[in-house]
Amino acid sequence: MSGVSIITGGGTGIGAALAKRLVSRSQKVLIVGRRANKLYETKNGCSNPGLIRTVVADISKPEGRQAILESLGENERIDNLVHNAAILEPVGPLIDVRPEDWSKHMAINVDGPLFLTQTLLPMLMKKDENDKGGRILHVSSGAAHHGYRGWVRI
Repeated sequence: MSGVSIITGGGTGIGAALAKRLVSRSQKVLIVGRRANKLYETKNGCSNPGLIRTVVADISKPEGRQAILESLGENERIDNLVHNAAILEPVGPLIDVRPEDWSKHMAINVDGPLFLTQTLLPMLMKKDENDKGGRILHVSSGAAHHGYRGWVRI
């Protein structure tokens, strides 16, 4: 791989662990998140911090997605785009769900990955030496596969 791997939600949890693993394999990584201190903790915890870059951005907003694009070099190629940033809220009875909470959920969990992919598509489509373009991975919780009591119930 000669391109970069981008990981949203890269400051904590699965995103931070994946970033550290990729860097330990000498891969360039760009981690994205809303909290600069968490991104720097991840970067400083890597075996080779020189291989990791950070971008403070909110993927649910167009300006956040643009900031990610602008952090990349003009001819840079993306090997992997990992959509890891997400929220579970709103959690609770349907009667209590507020439209603004639902809109925030959809903006982060659906709109963010969709439109970030769209923004980065030209860099994902660049071929490597094996004539392969970049890959996209969506990380999800068990909530995507099983219903849980209280996670928007009637």
